[in-house]
Amino acid sequence: ITGNGGRGVNLNTYYTYYSSCSGTCVEFGVDNTYFLGNQGGDIAYGYGEGYYRNQATWSLDFTNNVFDAPAKPAISSYVGPSYTGYYYPTGSLMNISGNRFLNSTAGTPLDVELDPVRNGVVRVIIADNYFLNDAEPPTISVPAAGSSQVTWMVVNNTFEGSQGNGLDLYLANTGSGN
Repeated sequence: ITGNGGRGVNLNTYYTYYSSCSGTCVEFGVDNTYFLGNQGGDIAYGYGEGYYRNQATWSLDFTNNVFDAPAKPAISSYVGPSYTGYYYPTGSLMNISGNRFLNSTAGTPLDVELDPVRNGVVRVIIADNYFLNDAEPPTISVPAAGSSQVTWMVVNNTFEGSQGNGLDLYLANTGSGN
């Protein structure tokens, strides 16, 4: 997927309320794909916030891809519809493994966030990736609330030629009852 004026792949979800699905509500993966020079970045996913994602589980898998010279983050997230109030998904999986992020000179190769989980389980796997010549560090944010369990597995990643930190990870406790 090369040379697009916008994003290589864009997923925008609107309403994944728990009653409309069973098990994992959203499964989104991009595997074994080569991206080159997409002006809007390579992969972006938008998620509904609060009520629009109440008790819905997500699985995001980005594995064994090559991201070369993206003009914006190779993988990014954004809030789709927003809803004020405390409604939460019950669990999420984010797996970014086996990828090559090359020459992200316009910024960070990763700028991703999950919607806060309340009293659920989140697994974040960042493994076996290679980062070369990044202008800014990859950034991953996973907020949680209540008695959530967040498990990070960050192993076997290589960072070369970074102009800042190797990797920025954020875990914020948010919402009521904390």
